[in-house]
Amino acid sequence: MRTLVLMRGAPGCGKSTWIREHGLTDYALSADAIRSLYASPELSVDGRLQISQRNDKVVWQTLFEMLERRMQRGDFTIIDACNSKTSEMNRYKALADQYRYRMYCIDMTGITIDEVIRRNNARPELKIVPEVYIQRVYSRFETQKVPSGVKRILPEEFDTVFIQPIDLSAYKRVVHIGDIHGCYDALQQVFGEEPVRGIDPDTAYIFLGDYGDRGSDTPKVLNFLFEISQFPNVCLLEGNHEAHLWAWANDKQSASREFERRTRFELETAGVDKANIRRLYRKLRQCSWYTWRGHNVLCTHGGIPGFGQLTHIDYVPAIQMIKGVGAYEEVTSVAEAFDRQDAIGTQVFGHRNIGAIDAMAFPRSILLENAVERGGTLRVATLDESGFSISEYQSESAIAMQARFNEGEAVPSPNADIIEALVAKMRSSKLINEKRFGRISSFNFSRTAFADRKWNDLTVRARGLYIDTSNMKIVARGYEKFFAVEERNETSRWALSRNLAFPVEVFKKENGFLGLLSYDHATQSLFVTTKSSPDG
Repeated sequence: MRTLVLMRGAPGCGKSTWIREHGLTDYALSADAIRSLYASPELSVDGRLQISQRNDKVVWQTLFEMLERRMQRGDFTIIDACNSKTSEMNRYKALADQYRYRMYCIDMTGITIDEVIRRNNARPELKIVPEVYIQRVYSRFETQKVPSGVKRILPEEFDTVFIQPIDLSAYKRVVHIGDIHGCYDALQQVFGEEPVRGIDPDTAYIFLGDYGDRGSDTPKVLNFLFEISQFPNVCLLEGNHEAHLWAWANDKQSASREFERRTRFELETAGVDKANIRRLYRKLRQCSWYTWRGHNVLCTHGGIPGFGQLTHIDYVPAIQMIKGVGAYEEVTSVAEAFDRQDAIGTQVFGHRNIGAIDAMAFPRSILLENAVERGGTLRVATLDESGFSISEYQSESAIAMQARFNEGEAVPSPNADIIEALVAKMRSSKLINEKRFGRISSFNFSRTAFADRKWNDLTVRARGLYIDTSNMKIVARGYEKFFAVEERNETSRWALSRNLAFPVEVFKKENGFLGLLSYDHATQSLFVTTKSSPDG
């Protein structure tokens, strides 16, 4: 989760030892460790071995590049450095503000300078620093303070960093709302004609994210959220689509073609205030972990398989809470893994449900995504004295939009995000050729891929793969490439002898040309093509 911890103390005070003893090495970025990667130990003027300080500029540049990569993922991170200057800590604070991190400082400056000098002299030769440097750092501690907004804690208070479940038992019930995707009329069915007035002060509400995009009324949904985000009984989680809103609110282009093509126009036409979007985004949480009258419940947008070997939920990267653990289509595996863990009783999540799985298909995982914006339903899970129950609401505007699409208008695929990411990967690969025929492109592996046997997940798929790139729908596709015996590891005789399911049927593969016959929904006509060109 989005937590940044700065160690603060002189060299030799025990920062690295404390990190190691608390099992936090995998979460730490250490300037000394990076120095050792850039240069081998060198001799000092008195003949001792020392860590080279000659690359400090690139060392700190590397550390901050690594930190920003981690922050983009929402990783729990500890900075193992002296952090004796306010200006240094302000640099971390600026990144924490940008990526919405909670920030703590573990203060070890209370250890006396004499004790630190003693510990320093007892270190391995390579780790010993000149005493004058320790004195200089301690003099900074006197004048250079921890910036406001950074919570200062002592090492023994470290456990206060981790989130704990919130007790919601004072409320009569807890209501969980799945992915809305701009379907305001579905919200009206849940809360009434004026949804804000339908918020019951005796009920706790948890919204699971993905509030806009795709549906026809994203601005109305956002205005509803602007109002209720201040309510003490409302928790708003972050979905993956909120990143597009954040980009737009900061005058940047989002990574979503669909957002740029349609939702941006809707927001600007409706006059949605970007400042309100920024304020709303900063209120979004990565998860909601609560207890309610004996129930222990975790809510995320994407779904996780539990903590695994992690000792705290804070160690789960925010990106896995938002986008879910595993691939988009691995929702069943994630839910089944959660069913086997014991740390938390139930999880509630949305985001992915390609197979239209029932909301309560799993014993301990409740799935609230059901493509309301595609004519499915907005799922709402209510926890009360009777346990969990599910209500489902359709969006009439989404159904009408779907009907227009079925009559020939362009409609994005339900898996448009996945297909769009696939197209981006294929276009960036030198091993794949794209031919464009208006809105439809064909993707095929290149001659180099074939001649040099450069087979991977992309080049195997790109064989007569036709995609309507205007709405990210697959129009036609050939079968994936066959491989000869011994051509790949999995077709080696050794692998075949262990992996084939007997009895085996053998067929002769004839050489020839691939012909494809499919249907183009946009033109409502048959689509006939060879592997690479419909003009062939």
